[in-house]
Amino acid sequence: MTLDDLVADLVEAKTGAVLAAEIGIDAGKISNFKNGKTGLTIPVLTRLLNLAGYTLTKKDDREKLIDVFLTTADLVKEFKDK
Repeated sequence: MTLDDLVADLVEAKTGAVLAAEIGIDAGKISNFKNGKTGLTIPVLTRLLNLAGYTLTKKDDREKLIDVFLTTADLVKEFKDK
């Protein structure tokens, strides 16, 4: 999912004005951002990602978390199979 997709999904779920208010910017900025006319600051992007329930992680950390999850799932399966 791209950032554009994320913004589009959030705008679809809410109006651009509601989304803008929730992340603390002017409603026109959402429209301009969607149309590629302006960017968003890091603090605004952070609020946008938090609103959507996303967390940024480094690729290495993501892969380690996936490995931990898969190992845990294997251990649970082994425990249930006993």
